[in-house]
Amino acid sequence: MSVMTRLIYSDVQILTLPPDTIVTSSSTLTSIDLNSRTTTSSCVNFSSSFCLEARQDTRLNCLVGYFDTYFDLPSPVEFSTSPISTPTHWKQSIFLLKTPITLSKGEKLEGTLTCERMDNDSRSLNITISFRETTQVYQLQ
Repeated sequence: MSVMTRLIYSDVQILTLPPDTIVTSSSTLTSIDLNSRTTTSSCVNFSSSFCLEARQDTRLNCLVGYFDTYFDLPSPVEFSTSPISTPTHWKQSIFLLKTPITLSKGEKLEGTLTCERMDNDSRSLNITISFRETTQVYQLQ
């Protein structure tokens, strides 16, 4: 594998995906209530299990990350950066898979995502995704 090819599979891509590219259920990795706490490293450093169920027979080439935001006000405000929502400037985080995964409709992909702030750059993240017998490490800078 060339150096450039290896980089594609370790860098998180920031793109807007069309809604029809989402072929599994979603899974909430973490929730942060910013009204009840200050932002600390525990907001950024976490590990969470996930379970995605295939909505159709499919081949996964990537996993997609996004966030939803809710402002619990007298007139509530909420928005999502999900591919099935109105696009925003935040787009989605794309984690390309070195080896695509074939799933049958209803089949589940279970794994763990670990997110840690980089020691040398507090604005950058190391993200490790493990599933089946595979582990991939990504950098988001």
